[in-house]
Amino acid sequence: MEKKKLTEQELQSINSMTKAWTTIKMQIGDTEISKSRLLGKLDLLQSDLNGFEKQLTDKYGKGSKIDMSTGEVTLPEPEGLKKVE
Repeated sequence: MEKKKLTEQELQSINSMTKAWTTIKMQIGDTEISKSRLLGKLDLLQSDLNGFEKQLTDKYGKGSKIDMSTGEVTLPEPEGLKKVE
């Protein structure tokens, strides 16, 4: 069987491209790991937010509206006292 050899330029090129390929694959893997961690943190934050919203609902009543810039809470009108127009 006849054997041939790559030129130095060809060998450098293929090694360079293979190294770049491997580096990018590792970066994608690292990104996916980071994404997974961030999604986990987001799930925890969503759970915390849901619990806090429930606390606020229990304290101020269902249907209360909160102005996020001032913290002012507008309470819902009681069912039997709604205005008739």
